[in-house]
Amino acid sequence: VVALGYRQIFAGGIRGIKMPGRTSGLWKPFEAWVNRVADKIATKNKLYRDRFDESVRMLLAETKETVKKFEDLVAAHTEEIANDPISSELDRLKAKPDAPGARRRQVRILWNAFRAAAPESYGHFLRDEKLIGWAKYFWWRGGRSRIVPFGIAGLALLIIAQTAPLLWAPDQGEMIRLRYHHWRFTKVTASERDVFRSREYLGEKLATLDVSSRDTPQNAAILLSPLIGELGYAALSPDMADRILRLVMDFHSPAIDTFALPELFESLRTENADVRLRIQRTLLDLRAADYPDHAVDPELMSWTPQKDERAGQIDEHIRMWRQWMSSAHSAAKTEPSSQQ
Repeated sequence: VVALGYRQIFAGGIRGIKMPGRTSGLWKPFEAWVNRVADKIATKNKLYRDRFDESVRMLLAETKETVKKFEDLVAAHTEEIANDPISSELDRLKAKPDAPGARRRQVRILWNAFRAAAPESYGHFLRDEKLIGWAKYFWWRGGRSRIVPFGIAGLALLIIAQTAPLLWAPDQGEMIRLRYHHWRFTKVTASERDVFRSREYLGEKLATLDVSSRDTPQNAAILLSPLIGELGYAALSPDMADRILRLVMDFHSPAIDTFALPELFESLRTENADVRLRIQRTLLDLRAADYPDHAVDPELMSWTPQKDERAGQIDEHIRMWRQWMSSAHSAAKTEPSSQQ
């Protein structure tokens, strides 16, 4: 109803509603497209009918018996075969049945008379007399237009049947939900409520990680890697950077740091000096929270990333952070033995 109404409005077919200026011309390209599609469909249908007619005529002209059977069928449904021009031409062709193309010319004459007498039902009569098989009759009845959509629908159902168990498997379903929340959490146009829901979901996953498990860094990578990777984007907004870094900071632990800290070190290479400064401050906060007894180099502690900072300077500070982390982990491994 809406489509028809808009078409009438654009075409100026509704009294009292007039589009301003030349707005009514906007509908003309759509109307021309519809006409082209309709003409193309009509042309295709005619082509399919012509191909069907030719294949059936060749089938009927294969033997004298099929020609005779077809002639009897035509005689039963039309009076034109008794006309002098048609009858005399058929008699002339019958007189020389072995002449090249004689049977095909007979069939063509009979076919034209038959089509003229029964333009909509000639296929039914051919099938009833068993001159054509079920397959050709089905094709004549528009089998192609039925096979294509049903074939596509069947293929779609097969794909769904094959992939549904995978998509709805617990692990795969959870991974799809996780990717969705990653996308919504970093979506620029997402509402505050949507961001809150995604943050709650990701936070719950991070909070329930077993920090004593060896798989914690790997699981943390699945949860945080797509988010921390966004920090390397040069045009990242400060609000988005704070959103990601706050999530990392709120659910930190030494086990999660094993993955998160090296990723944050690499994110310092971003061209965005403001984001680089925020990452540096977050690293210092994580150090103070999870490694209070292991200080960083004073130069690293006082480093304030600058806009015009050279890549070599940034790389040197990343090296210092890596060296600090290596010594912190070494110290953590020796603590149990020293206590014993």
